[in-house]
Amino acid sequence: MDYKLSILTGNKKNQLIAAGNPVELKPVDIRSYESDNISISEEIQSSYKEKNLSGYDIFNVIGNALAIEDIHQGDLVLGKILNAEEKTQIKSEDVLIFRINHESERYKNFPNIPDFKLRKFRTFISFSNEENDNETIIAQVAPIMSEIQQPHIKEKFIKKLDEAKKVLKGESLLLLSVNYLNEDIDFSFHTLADLYARVDYIAKIEKNGEHNEIKELISVNENKDEHLKKALQYLASHKINQYFCSTKESFRKEALINIFTHAQSQIRGAFNRLSDITNDNELMFKLSEFLRKGGKVDLIVYNNDQWTFEQFILHYNLTNLETLISIKQTPQGAQFARNDNGIKNGITFCLGDEDMYVLRPNINAPFVECNFNNSDFYNIISPIFEQQMQTLPNIGL
Repeated sequence: MDYKLSILTGNKKNQLIAAGNPVELKPVDIRSYESDNISISEEIQSSYKEKNLSGYDIFNVIGNALAIEDIHQGDLVLGKILNAEEKTQIKSEDVLIFRINHESERYKNFPNIPDFKLRKFRTFISFSNEENDNETIIAQVAPIMSEIQQPHIKEKFIKKLDEAKKVLKGESLLLLSVNYLNEDIDFSFHTLADLYARVDYIAKIEKNGEHNEIKELISVNENKDEHLKKALQYLASHKINQYFCSTKESFRKEALINIFTHAQSQIRGAFNRLSDITNDNELMFKLSEFLRKGGKVDLIVYNNDQWTFEQFILHYNLTNLETLISIKQTPQGAQFARNDNGIKNGITFCLGDEDMYVLRPNINAPFVECNFNNSDFYNIISPIFEQQMQTLPNIGL
């Protein structure tokens, strides 16, 4: 027997929340997402009561800027309203709900935007007129968010920080949060007074015509590695143009797996060593599957102490597919490199077709960027890569 969500929430209305820049989000028809139009099973009803969620506010998500947290447009998020003490106890990577100040300069000319926005919290920033120079603040942030040292991210952070200094003058404590837009990471600065709630649960809605049903109620704080896998799978399979970055090795691996899984015709990559792939059985399985589907693989490695091309083909039983794979080796020490605001670093990368990429912009740092539907990086690197594939020798000991 199906029940309606309204039997649990009573007269409490679902509220709209923006995942992304509220000004840029397109209006949507949310009438079907009211509680009396959403079905729930007995299992979901029991889970709702067991978790004691009656005190939570429910929000309809607009936008995909937190898709990396497995939060997508059309989902419901359940927020625990925070008191003054609880606001000071939030943790890095909590997903938070902030009130939008409709009287602010930024939003006063946009009367139809939601009252709330969704952000991923990173850290508190001590903020004073005496010690608020940018480098001091970056030094506060870097231990929590090492990607801030990437030149293009640092530049964006400083720009947003300078704006915050003008708008939030006189505040001694700020909350730094992020979300992810199509092209890049985006930063937000808020006061404790702006903070409203913390997201603890996500409700996944299955839409079938006019029928909407909560199929799953997910805890945000449990099985985070599984959330990451699901989020990247969703982004890759739906070809969503969304930029993401992380310093976690698990992020790089999952991004590569999704390129190997969802690329249609060609994979190109430059790696420090071939063992960056061969040491991981799951990556090699996905790459072999791609070859057996007729995909073409071109790789360039900077260092090789393990294989000749013939040994590689024999070891992975790819003899009948060797015409589909080419592995070249640069002269010792030679690397693809990127000049980022005057700083030149060796890079590694993997391309899927012409619009999927995983990029490590500094070979000596764990930071990784990816997007599953953006051709900008491909257009820059592909001509150089193809030229090197024509001239470099096969791998050899």
